[in-house]
Amino acid sequence: MTKKKTNNYIDNEKFFKEMVSWKKKVIKAENLGKKKPPVTDYIGLCFMEIAENLIRRPNFASYPFRDDMVGDAIENCLMYCSNFDPEKS
Repeated sequence: MTKKKTNNYIDNEKFFKEMVSWKKKVIKAENLGKKKPPVTDYIGLCFMEIAENLIRRPNFASYPFRDDMVGDAIENCLMYCSNFDPEKS
């Protein structure tokens, strides 16, 4: 039997661990009254890959402003990623 090929373009376990680690830093910074730390490069790369791969779906084939949609998706991910709750994931 051949091994089934998966279509995952990000490592879900690594992404989850990175998000949990980053969320702990956010909570620590909030408790100390400091600014939220920026997301890691890996998290940002995952947001970009997710947005880029979703825009390739047939639902969005005829949209004229696809690059703008990708940019908006990444922006929304960055704006709301601090709402991440590891207990619900």
